[in-house]
Amino acid sequence: MPKPEHQDQETPGSSNLSTIALEQGSRFYHIKRKCNHVSGSNMISSEHSELIEKIYECSSKINCESVEYSFQALDELSEKTATETSNTNSELNQTLAEPKFLNHVVYCWSQSEDVPSHLHAEALFRKLQNYRLNGLRTDIHTYNILINAIEDRISDISQAPSLINAIIHYLESEFKKDETMCPTVVTFTSIIKVLSRCSLPEAPDHAEKCLTKMIEYNKSGKIDKPPCQSLYTLVLKAWSNSGLATAGENAEDLLHRMQNSDVPGIFPDTIAFSVVLNIWGKQEKAWAANRAFAILKHMEKRFKSDNTNAKPNAYCYATVINAYGRIGKAVEAEQVLERFIKEYEASEDPDMRPDSVAFTSTINAWSKRGGYEGAIRAEALLEKMHSLFITTGNKMLEPHTFPFTSVLHAWARSREKMAARRAETILMRMQELHESGFENVKPNRISYATVIDCWAKSTEHGAAERAEALLNSLMSLYEQSGDIDLRPNSVTFSSVMDAWTKSRERNYIVRIEDLLSKMEQMYAAGAHYAKPNAISYTIVLTAHATDPKANNETVEKSFAIFNKMKKLERAGDSDLAPSTKTYGSMIRIVANRRGQHDNAGKAKELLQEMRKRKIVVDEYS
Repeated sequence: MPKPEHQDQETPGSSNLSTIALEQGSRFYHIKRKCNHVSGSNMISSEHSELIEKIYECSSKINCESVEYSFQALDELSEKTATETSNTNSELNQTLAEPKFLNHVVYCWSQSEDVPSHLHAEALFRKLQNYRLNGLRTDIHTYNILINAIEDRISDISQAPSLINAIIHYLESEFKKDETMCPTVVTFTSIIKVLSRCSLPEAPDHAEKCLTKMIEYNKSGKIDKPPCQSLYTLVLKAWSNSGLATAGENAEDLLHRMQNSDVPGIFPDTIAFSVVLNIWGKQEKAWAANRAFAILKHMEKRFKSDNTNAKPNAYCYATVINAYGRIGKAVEAEQVLERFIKEYEASEDPDMRPDSVAFTSTINAWSKRGGYEGAIRAEALLEKMHSLFITTGNKMLEPHTFPFTSVLHAWARSREKMAARRAETILMRMQELHESGFENVKPNRISYATVIDCWAKSTEHGAAERAEALLNSLMSLYEQSGDIDLRPNSVTFSSVMDAWTKSRERNYIVRIEDLLSKMEQMYAAGAHYAKPNAISYTIVLTAHATDPKANNETVEKSFAIFNKMKKLERAGDSDLAPSTKTYGSMIRIVANRRGQHDNAGKAKELLQEMRKRKIVVDEYS
């Protein structure tokens, strides 16, 4: 892409500010020596000289405490100079009229790791105005440093636009009296940079006004350069971060103005188009996704007419694919993917090479759609991605955990009879690829948990046994490797317990109780990841409540678990607070109790306890 003109204009980067700081530090040292010299001739009082000395010593150390001491000394110096006449302190006034004296302190403030609340950006702005009135000179560099630090130094980021607006009005007012206060390219660039990142609804409007004002300043000769390409892009980003419903229309309007601009080097390039595509892609509306697709086709048309600046790349296609995927338009998402592949095959442009992001976004779209078709299409795209990797050697399509996991989710959502077996086959394939050297396709806890969930939903005989076998494999892998990504948690255990609950296979209750006991033992031994929670205990209670062979021993075990949950909750473990389902299971257990027991009275007592806890009483309870 050819480099746009005006790309080399002054920016508020760290190198620029550092250069200013070095110059200021050198000048500040000169001022200090000058003060020491003239104090001996009573031109500057020893009291003033000591204050200046203190400011110099403190501001040379960039930390919160030193910065605070510097401003305390400045406040005192400002008050003293305000009450004295220029005739008695002409040498002092000349010294303090050097803007670099104050700029050095402000720069140290901007670089300090932290500042006290009374020195936040808005407070410092008020101080600077007061200093200037009292004879401590500021210039545009003072405010450039302030503006550039606003993002990190303001007490409330939502106040950034109003503070910036106040600074601009102040600078324009002072510029009428003092040419050194004229906003520069750095001033406008710093302002737009801050506004582009503060994610506020009013920020893009302020950024647009700042851009317009910069154009006016250039045309009137106040600054020597117009806004560069990157500043237009920052304004587009301000619209993107604003969260406004109208962001897309406003960003497109700016895009058209860039296209029609008579300023050399200003045109909508790939980055600018990408920002607008992203705005439409986040809307999660069919018309917005269609708008993004229309812009993508416009980019293709411009590129084919030899406008290489608008070349669509992998990110552009993935953004439109994701826009359709967000709203469940899987067919449209795949159509954009196919278009992407064809464009690359026709041009062989490396910037338009399909990547795993585009494929994964399309797979996600089919995965979210659910059903058999969603799972089949998701798996077919995974196969196509792998096939293209093998045949073309495109490293950007190398096997990765994300698309595989998305296909696993697709089968989990499908609720098809063979879903669990298909999912486990894919999981085993992931493991084989990883063991053969593809490090990025490593199965993790989520991969295993998704397949376990498939088996938990399966009606196939032996489903619970397969779920527990996968849990044991996961635990074994974690114990062997210590890899935190393979560490099971209470949810993984609960999924297997749930699988046994649904299976109703012989001794299923014993298997559930054994899993709970295993979790308790592991947790007691220091394995905090296996800590049982309310869901774990409630699964056991639900199994007891639906056990046709339940007896008084079952009831006793149930109450032991229930009372343990409440005891641990009282001790501070909120994860064990009984839920509506917990109480519902206990009421059913009591209702089914045999022998001479006041079942109705106990059930009523449990209901009263629920109301006291403000737990919703539903049909289950």
